[in-house]
Amino acid sequence: MIYHIQNPAHLTHRVKSPTGGSLVTNVSWHPTLVRILTVLHDDGTVKVWDLKQTTKELFRLQHGDNTRNISWSWCKHDFNVLMTSGEDKKGVLWRVNEGKAIHEITFDEHYLHIAWNPLRPGYLAGSSYDGDVSIYEINFAGPQACPPWLGRKCGATLGFGGKLFSFGQEFGDLVKPSSNRDGKKPKKIHAQYLPVQSSMLERAQEFQQILKTLKSPQDLQSFAEHKNAKDGTIEAQTWEMIQLFYDKDYRDKMLAYLGFAPLADTAQPSPFL
Repeated sequence: MIYHIQNPAHLTHRVKSPTGGSLVTNVSWHPTLVRILTVLHDDGTVKVWDLKQTTKELFRLQHGDNTRNISWSWCKHDFNVLMTSGEDKKGVLWRVNEGKAIHEITFDEHYLHIAWNPLRPGYLAGSSYDGDVSIYEINFAGPQACPPWLGRKCGATLGFGGKLFSFGQEFGDLVKPSSNRDGKKPKKIHAQYLPVQSSMLERAQEFQQILKTLKSPQDLQSFAEHKNAKDGTIEAQTWEMIQLFYDKDYRDKMLAYLGFAPLADTAQPSPFL
């Protein structure tokens, strides 16, 4: 029975299975859909009702074969996912809007109560008869379903021709309530061109012309010497080290550049060899 709480309260709906059945042990509203009501029976059956049509349930979810002492919890990060757990020490993930099970998890023991973490996605807590509380991290929902909390909320990538592609939700969409049935706003994809500086374009064209003229190691060494004398302090050190690699004694000169003494040649082998 469903009552409209006012003064005085009055009965608005009466939900009853046409075939009778087992006792009702718990009821729960859908987190976002105001007319959807889920009813838990003591034989492990979960019935999903639409209050607009109360003559027959929308879906019937059966946890195991006459499994009793069922606990359940709505996922706070995917409002269409419901987890049930019973005496069989199994947790079943249900896609409620489709009325089917998408994944099954084996627990260590029978939990009296389970609850999804409302803030941290994928974390589920269960309490047992022994007074223990176990925490599970669930990042797999079956081969045909991907948990929404594993998806990237935003991202960006560069394309050819100075194009920048980005996706995500804008700040205004995050603070405004959604009108979608699943409580989520679609992500937007933006395509834009990066501003090109004329000086950067000239340097790129100049570098392409220089690469065409570098034919031999001597040309590369001359180019390194030119960059060493032209660029600033930080880049000059880089080009100076590159220039050392074109010298015949580049090993000793590199060690000396880094502040190490050159390796001394030993005429006789070590007595430890």
